[in-house]
Amino acid sequence: DSDGQITDALADAMVAATSSGIGDESSTVADTRFIFVGNTAKQKGNRWSWTFYIRGDTDSIESAVLHLHPSFPNPEQKLSGPVLERTFSGWGTFPIDLQIFWKAGGELRTTW
Repeated sequence: DSDGQITDALADAMVAATSSGIGDESSTVADTRFIFVGNTAKQKGNRWSWTFYIRGDTDSIESAVLHLHPSFPNPEQKLSGPVLERTFSGWGTFPIDLQIFWKAGGELRTTW
């Protein structure tokens, strides 16, 4: 739109966990949870103010690490806590390598 805002771009991150043994030992219950990786951005002159976020069912996430463009002063940013988002300012677009670490162990690596 006219103020340069890009609205909620959503990516393709999904968590599926299966647990068995609930009630009858032969039963299996699938527990599917969704997380959404995205950003919002607003142009301010020749720069952009943008917020990267992970939303949805984030209770199973221990932390996330963003690997930004190397021109940023601190290109590796760790997100943890109940709100998994961070706001930045920059001049252009670039891919972000993302690592999501699960509370139950393991990790998801993707590029946004």
